[in-house]
Amino acid sequence: MPDSPNLEEIIKSNPHVDPDQLEQWRELRKKLREAGVRGSRDRIVPPGAGRRVVAGEESQNDPRTVHLRHRR
Repeated sequence: MPDSPNLEEIIKSNPHVDPDQLEQWRELRKKLREAGVRGSRDRIVPPGAGRRVVAGEESQNDPRTVHLRHRR
């Protein structure tokens, strides 16, 4: 298994990363986790990542077609 890169290697290879801002973010994340705040549980599917539905006359005759309905 390859070794995971350490923080110093990542900062050296990314010149636009500000080490001070990164450290501030890490401290904020640590404080939020200690306070019980976790990441978002909403998993929003990006456009194009979901199922593709083909609409047309052929799809109505095909028994494998899945008809999706909108949830409201």
